[in-house]
Amino acid sequence: MTIRQSFAWWSFAQRHISPTDLIQAAVDIDYDAIEMAPREHWQHIRDQGLTLLNTQAHPLIPAMHNRLEN
Repeated sequence: MTIRQSFAWWSFAQRHISPTDLIQAAVDIDYDAIEMAPREHWQHIRDQGLTLLNTQAHPLIPAMHNRLEN
């Protein structure tokens, strides 16, 4: 049985790696898909043979949900 691997874009994109290098690393590691990648990178991801597993429906909330005013 083969396990198809993916990762969430946001978990690595903020770690001082360019989007191009991140996508290439996913190819090199043999990932099958990237989750929640920004729209501006979709075509490059597809061009590298990766699948867009899911997309962001809306921007992330900067302070998340644990604030009283939310």
